[in-house]
Amino acid sequence: MTTQTKGYAMLGRDTLISKTITVLRWPLAFLVVADHYFRYGMIAGQMTCSPTEVNLICTIEAFIISFLKNYPVPVFFFISGFLLYLGDRPANYYRIKLRKLPREIIFPYLFWTVFAIVIFAIYRSTQGASVRDALAIPAGGNYLPGEVKWLIKNFIGTPWPANLPLWYVRDLLLLIIVSPILHYLLKWSKGWILVLFGALYIVFNNDNVGLRFLTGLFFFSTGYWVRYMGIDILRVAGKCFIPAMVIYLTCAGYYFVNFDMATDDTIGMPLFNCILKNIAVIAFLPLIFHLVSRGIAKKRIDVNPMLASASFFVYVTHYPIKHAVVRLCEFSFGGMPVGGLIALMVATIATTLLLTAVYLLLKRYLPRFMRVIDGR
Repeated sequence: MTTQTKGYAMLGRDTLISKTITVLRWPLAFLVVADHYFRYGMIAGQMTCSPTEVNLICTIEAFIISFLKNYPVPVFFFISGFLLYLGDRPANYYRIKLRKLPREIIFPYLFWTVFAIVIFAIYRSTQGASVRDALAIPAGGNYLPGEVKWLIKNFIGTPWPANLPLWYVRDLLLLIIVSPILHYLLKWSKGWILVLFGALYIVFNNDNVGLRFLTGLFFFSTGYWVRYMGIDILRVAGKCFIPAMVIYLTCAGYYFVNFDMATDDTIGMPLFNCILKNIAVIAFLPLIFHLVSRGIAKKRIDVNPMLASASFFVYVTHYPIKHAVVRLCEFSFGGMPVGGLIALMVATIATTLLLTAVYLLLKRYLPRFMRVIDGR
């Protein structure tokens, strides 16, 4: 019996899976922050850097996009689907989830959307914008008044809501609502419909086509089916580890080598490159589950529930404040050699740590308020 197997047996399957999910949440939120801040600093042209520094930062951003971007949210969808099934009849868990939706998803979604709108409006107002311009209310069209278009764009998202990371929460809400249909489709097809969902995700989930809902559909359904069928995700991840690692490194590596920063992420990228990236995302799932569970079983990774509890707060609050944080770090480090790179690195790390500390303080002194806005 290997050391990992012994550790696995001592912890128990359910305990180890629970610990693995707990450990994954905060680092995945950090990766989301890193991607958004590096892209905001360079791709959006928000920073002034020397040509050499631009090339260096663009290379790092290309690495992030190739090996780290688009990986966290699919894992979040998988975990959400996995945790949805309560081991009871679908009708029972569906009623329970429907009762909890306003508290767990709808109110936090509305709260953090308004939070982002207010932050963005305050920033624009400091630049002398009128109230309408500060709120970015568009002109009315032939069919919809500007205010209605504004509500749809910011609260529903076309394609992204005002607080961009909340697209995950929006899609999760829809998936939970239609989860009975997904349950019977999965049960009727004996899980084979996941092959169709996966194929659609691989081919059509890119910025050229824009069918982003396929991310949630495939990974949420996969997580749900794994839990419903009692499949041991950690044993499967262990058996698939080497093939998954080879696929991930090969596909992400090819994407990195052929990445053109001028195309602005995957917009305009060849379909073949986008397909390889989506395959790499799928391979990342068993890869990360195996590595983390192995580290926990061998006691090389500590489980910190406090960090895990702060992951959603970090995920939804970092985006509205990104401009102010990047500007502040650029002002502080811009005059140094490779100051732009240092500014982006400091902005990413400082934001994640500061928001984590803020969450823990608020949770300690305002626990009821935090439970409301955190959906707990």
